Amino acid sequence: MLNIIHTYIQASAEKALAKLEALNTSGATIRVCETVEEATKNADIICTLTPSLAKDPPILNASMVKAGAHINAVGACQPQFRELDVDIISASRLFVDTRAACLQEPGDLVIPFKEGKLQPEHILAEVGSVLTGKSEGRRGPDEITLFKSVGAAVEDLCATVVLFEKAEREPEGTFPTM
Repeated sequence: MLNIIHTYIQASAEKALAKLEALNTSGATIRVCETVEEATKNADIICTLTPSLAKDPPILNASMVKAGAHINAVGACQPQFRELDVDIISASRLFVDTRAACLQEPGDLVIPFKEGKLQPEHILAEVGSVLTGKSEGRRGPDEITLFKSVGAAVEDLCATVVLFEKAEREPEGTFPTM
């Protein structure tokens, strides 16, 4: 269960905070932070969801992530975008949604591959392989794990199925929530 949610928001903080509070069904405290580092330095789970351009410095680097953290990197799904510094990727056990897409699409990986700073073999497995027990995930409490997603259609389909099944159990005219 999440107790505290720290967020760094580049856009209108008030508007985004109102949306986060409306979605907060866990009762967690939501705190808007002044910097990315403030939001991430003690986080167990970090989610990046930005359209950060590759020409700009990555928003997340290794100095901002504590040992044992998990990163969900779901922004930067095209080669011209980049959220993560190569050092945090190198320091992490890297899992992806689809290996084929992650070798070609996200700037977070494509750029360091082209620069020779990261090898495709750093991708350990697709997340489905970890979930089914075919591949090993986290090996120890201090390991940093990283899930890089480019938004595979199968993920959307699974979410749709869950929502559809939940909607069937709800009274007619209501909208199911996740």
